Order: sequence, then structure tokens, then C-alpha cells
Amino acid sequence: ELTVEVTVPPGTTAEVDLPGRAPVQAGPGEHVFTCDYRAADDDPPIPATAGPFPLPDPVATS
Repeated sequence: ELTVEVTVPPGTTAEVDLPGRAPVQAGPGEHVFTCDYRAADDDPPIPATAGPFPLPDPVATS
């Protein structure tokens, strides 16, 4: 479970956008939001074609 504590200054609002939930507006004050999340160990594998990507040659001219 992911827990996010938010302090919104007086006279303002904040949009809180957490994974798996619709964004909500929070008014001034202190708020606590929670949502489910998966552990990093449960992330899908990175495809073999992804990065690292070569950087452009800084000396080359166009």
C-alpha cells in the first residue's frame, strides 16, 4: 500500500493523482491518501531492445 501525505497551503487546491485511482481535488489543509501498488520486484521485465542508447557525438557537425 502506498500512503501519501499532502499539505495544501491556504487559498489553494491540489490535484492528487495516484496509481489506479481517479485524480481528486484536495483543498487547504493536511490530507492522507492511500492506494495499492506493486512492489518493484513485481515490475515486468525490461525488453532486451530497451537502452542504453548511445549519446550523439558532441564533436560531430550537421
